[in-house]
Amino acid sequence: MKILFLYGPPAAGKLTVAEKLSKLTGYKIFHNHLTVDFAIQFFPWGSSEYGELVGATRLKVLELAAKTKGNGLIITYCYGHPEDLPFIKKMCRIVKSADSKIYFYQILCDQEELFNRARSKTRAKYKKIRSPKVLRQILNKVDLYTPIPGVKNLPVDTTKLSAARAAKLIYDDIRAKQ
Repeated sequence: MKILFLYGPPAAGKLTVAEKLSKLTGYKIFHNHLTVDFAIQFFPWGSSEYGELVGATRLKVLELAAKTKGNGLIITYCYGHPEDLPFIKKMCRIVKSADSKIYFYQILCDQEELFNRARSKTRAKYKKIRSPKVLRQILNKVDLYTPIPGVKNLPVDTTKLSAARAAKLIYDDIRAKQ
């Protein structure tokens, strides 16, 4: 199975690109807010219980999907460097043990455009960050721009690139790796 891991800061366009990419590939999407919105129903955001539930759920879905040898899976994620690196390493071990492949795509966007996108009404569907002020606080607190070390990353800058064009770049990259 191929796992396409799209990561980057909030409002960079990860889910929008994933939706376009899903249409090109037929892969299912496991986006960040499926687990976030689930866990927040039980535990306060940021609590250790919340973090444990989010992490365990993501890893279990990945493990089961990687074992199925199906078409593929697209995952979206906000990678915070360096605190999320142990989670990424666990993910890579799960994928490798299932004899599957994981490909990393860093979805980037300049900060002013992030702040503009954060205001979008479409972000309300998954209770995503919609306040430029809150987004700025997060970006000042967590490093969401450093590429994941130790893996091959393809950066995709969506500042001026449409989601459809970004998805096509990723799709072409995956096809070239076959």
